Amino acid sequence: MHRILTPSRLITGACSGRLGALSGGAADPGIFRLCFVDAASLLSTRQFCQSIDQSEGQISSPSEFFAPKVAPGENLEANLKILERWGMPRDAQHRVKGQSTSLGTASGEILEAKLELLEKEVGIEKRQVAKVVEQFYSYLDRPSTRTVEPFLGLFRSGGIPEAEIKYLILKRPPILGFHAKLHEMSIFFQKELNIELKEFLQLVIKFPQLAGYHIDQNIRKKLDYFLEVGISREQFSQMVRKFPQIIGLSLQSNIKFKIDALAEEGVPKEKFTQTLVRAPQLLGRKFPTILDKLKGLQRDMDVSAEGAFTLLNRNMNAFQTSAPRWAEMQEALVSSGFSSGRAAKLLIRNSKLLKVSRTDLIEKIKFAKYFLGKNNTDLWRNTRYLTASYQDKIFFRAVFLASRGEDLTKVKLPALVKSEASFFGPFDKTLVKNFRIKWGEMSQAERLTAIIEKSVQAQENSEEKSEEKSDTQESSGEKSGTQGKTGEMSGAQGKSEEKSDTQESNDEMREPQESSEGMSETQESNQEEREPQGKE
Repeated sequence: MHRILTPSRLITGACSGRLGALSGGAADPGIFRLCFVDAASLLSTRQFCQSIDQSEGQISSPSEFFAPKVAPGENLEANLKILERWGMPRDAQHRVKGQSTSLGTASGEILEAKLELLEKEVGIEKRQVAKVVEQFYSYLDRPSTRTVEPFLGLFRSGGIPEAEIKYLILKRPPILGFHAKLHEMSIFFQKELNIELKEFLQLVIKFPQLAGYHIDQNIRKKLDYFLEVGISREQFSQMVRKFPQIIGLSLQSNIKFKIDALAEEGVPKEKFTQTLVRAPQLLGRKFPTILDKLKGLQRDMDVSAEGAFTLLNRNMNAFQTSAPRWAEMQEALVSSGFSSGRAAKLLIRNSKLLKVSRTDLIEKIKFAKYFLGKNNTDLWRNTRYLTASYQDKIFFRAVFLASRGEDLTKVKLPALVKSEASFFGPFDKTLVKNFRIKWGEMSQAERLTAIIEKSVQAQENSEEKSEEKSDTQESSGEKSGTQGKTGEMSGAQGKSEEKSDTQESNDEMREPQESSEGMSETQESNQEEREPQGKE
């Protein structure tokens, strides 16, 4: 069954039998490329089926039915051969033949010159030239003075490198026909938004669809609206610089709707619009995604809508993540032991976690708890560990340290996520190189076994060392106690000796007193002897 894409529906079973009847049931490759045809040339399902029924077999292929009736011209076959020589497939030739008005009448020399102009002036290869013409077939109907030359002149005058010009043409070939519109828009951007020519052209390279929007009916209306809600002209200019896709967003169903709907939920307009100045990409997110985040934070953290918006406003990457992805990572953290509120705060604190796979995140948390002896508080303080590569960095370095006899429970989490030079700097380069070779030869089971054995052995060694240390401390304590007692005894002996010496000195002090008493007695006896002599 052939499926043909129309502006509003797919033509399926209602006409599949008729398509199969065309050309004896042979399917034309061009039937699957109708998305390149102008939407206005496509017919509704009923018109398509009625036309085939009334054709009575006069249509030779479905592509012929959809192709506009263009006079073939005498040079058509020769020009188609030229396109084929430049690498254009047959189905693409058929589409260009149906859309170009001058392919059959233009001379082969003019066609060759136009194709060579793209190759030489722009620097596009032959096979790429065919793709450019296929997507911008009206290039064949216009003189080069109205397409390539003025387009290249505009971008070169703005100082855009040749490589970026080539990239833009290959990315969006119809941009070659918008040089006059781009020149007009560059004047508006310079006058109204203070965006110079070079910066404007860089925005076009970033968002080529910018060239297709109307100045007064689109860009000026958005500028006037943002001025009304309190955003200055300079701030709007910053928003366009950061997110030129804002020009392509609907003013009514996107921008106004989101600002008004969030205001009804409790987020002030002023706060949201100032957030848009900093991160206009938020307008490119689906509104249900933003609303689900706000309500989820209100529920998990028991805060108001404004408070939840303030939390999300701290990290716009977290704000712009899809709701299913957010819920998946929050559930992974909750299953690992974090509360819902703390898990949400962790995702806001380090939005890189939203880019980590759920399985990888859970493995890192389990490894930190079971092998490194860490808890959720340690993980909260070291979020870089949760965003680092598990196999290439964390697990590899842990096995390396375990092979060196390190106790992994004493390894700090920041040490495992250092740079290569900081981590492996203290070790011998040959040792590290040999370990890398051995690591490549080991299976995942062998790596796990090695780290388990080494970590257990390291823990036993650390326990033995701690026991020896405690025994040493006890023995040193006993020795110090004995020495203390000995010191006390020696001190007591010293005090007793000092006391005896003091007593001896006191006795010695007393002996002269006794001798003096003896002397007094002698003197008295002498006096008694003298007295009788005086009486006589």
